[in-house]
Amino acid sequence: YRRALTRPLALLAAGRKLRAALGGSIRFFGIGGAPLSPETEDFLRRARFPYAPGYGLTETAPLVAGTAPFRFPLRSAGSILPGLEARVTNSETGGAIGEIQVRGPNVMMGYYRDVAQTQAAFTADGWLRTGDLGALDKKGRLYVKGRLKALILGPSGENIYPEEIEGVLSASHLVEDALVYPGAKGELVALVRISESARAAAAATAQAAVNALERALEELRVWTNQRLAGFSRLSRIELREEPFEKTPTLKIKRYLYGG
Repeated sequence: YRRALTRPLALLAAGRKLRAALGGSIRFFGIGGAPLSPETEDFLRRARFPYAPGYGLTETAPLVAGTAPFRFPLRSAGSILPGLEARVTNSETGGAIGEIQVRGPNVMMGYYRDVAQTQAAFTADGWLRTGDLGALDKKGRLYVKGRLKALILGPSGENIYPEEIEGVLSASHLVEDALVYPGAKGELVALVRISESARAAAAATAQAAVNALERALEELRVWTNQRLAGFSRLSRIELREEPFEKTPTLKIKRYLYGG
């Protein structure tokens, strides 16, 4: 009972400290590039930190959806901007989730001197294919799920979004980066790079450190699977020693690692 009373107060205090660390007068903290992990977003919301997500692409100059702090449901990227149209087509996925496609005055005319890539980027009726998966609710608010190319089909035809699993993994203090991909037998595998702090906390001797990491990775797998649907659970976690190669926007180059 006491914990139930003190936890909200502690979260509000943490929020005040975070705002103070950013100068004390912050009113808007925009977030983009990738969805927040559920744990991070839950903390920011309960701490009353004025964050606001958005979604866009270079090809849309760049914003497609956005919002103001505290005026959107959790996991949403906000509402589609006025004057811009968005739709979700599910021909590849089935169900309510599909590729996000947009049309409007901020959408590019095409790629410079690249007719083939321009044609591939647009549908026959003139909508830009973003390559991102998402859903729209009845109020026109957008929920981004991941990349269409990264979508994994489960053994019974389920749609598995590796970015969601990676978000859960990244919420652990053990993980610096993570990438989820289907194994040779269709099982889900996570390739993770352990954080430097986790490495520093390992046991002093080499063999003890190896054993400690093995135990930590198995505990991480169990902890992650408890937060996932049955068809999205990991069969194993593999350790990556070297940093992942990334794009200029700091996204892991999936095609280099089987993802």
